[in-house]
Amino acid sequence: GLLRCREFIMKDAYSFDATEEGAKKSYEAMRVAYTRTFDRMGLRYRMVAADSGAIGGDTSAEFQVLVDSGEDAIVAGDSCSYAANVEAAVEIGR
Repeated sequence: GLLRCREFIMKDAYSFDATEEGAKKSYEAMRVAYTRTFDRMGLRYRMVAADSGAIGGDTSAEFQVLVDSGEDAIVAGDSCSYAANVEAAVEIGR
């Protein structure tokens, strides 16, 4: 077998709203809760666009704590708010 040399902690959150409006409201409530949590912990982090995979949906994000050693990589603009998991990154206009 393979040994995973980098350790990570992950928590998923899903909503099962019946409407798009309800899903957006749930998403925003979760975004605020995670932002407050990471801010209170004093962590350097970025909320990045993510690939929702087989679960589906068109709104998915990850909160990535910024450290030198970690499981994943992100792409982020220095002069804009764009940030994405490398698997979900898209090229945007220059």
